[in-house]
Amino acid sequence: QGGAINVPVLALVDSSAQNLDLGFFNGLTQPTLALVDRNNGRYLRLYDNSIDAVIDTSAGKIHLQVASSTVAIVSSTALGLINGTISNPSYGFINDQDTGLFIDTTTSTLNLIKDGVIMLSASSSALSVFAGTAALPSIAFMGDTNSGLFSSANDIVGLSTKGSRRQTWTPTTTNIYDESGTNYLAIGVDNNKITLNSVGPISTGKIAFQY
Repeated sequence: QGGAINVPVLALVDSSAQNLDLGFFNGLTQPTLALVDRNNGRYLRLYDNSIDAVIDTSAGKIHLQVASSTVAIVSSTALGLINGTISNPSYGFINDQDTGLFIDTTTSTLNLIKDGVIMLSASSSALSVFAGTAALPSIAFMGDTNSGLFSSANDIVGLSTKGSRRQTWTPTTTNIYDESGTNYLAIGVDNNKITLNSVGPISTGKIAFQY
């Protein structure tokens, strides 16, 4: 028996009824599952209220469509997915849908995201990583995630150990820090000269060499 009056659970019909060869009905006007022959194409069609999912095997490829939009194409040589977005990556995970891969067509980059944040971006000419911090550098080591490389701002590269910055490089200056992250020495290169300046707690302007 069907879910409504005069609506079958199983129906074998001809082209006058939506070209359905076989259908399982849920008591609504559309089947929940249908095998369809449309213009010699082969379809597996799934309905769930407003969602219409279609698997089309015509043209030698499998097209997976949801709500009339193609989300994946499978051929004998490749699997193609939609580009996706930073909030809805094309390749993600059921329980973590803002983590995965997507293509940004405006920047022509392939991006790896974690919790909605781009962590790694690849273009045809460069591989870019998340800027990171001294406490959580973007390039770190397994088992030692608070030591590595980071960037605190544009044109600045930093090196940290144990969560504290130990050295930074700018276009003109190299800064050296103690274990607490306090700046002690600045090495400057400008106008073909190298300058050494003591900074931070040492304010005498002198450099002492001990041996």
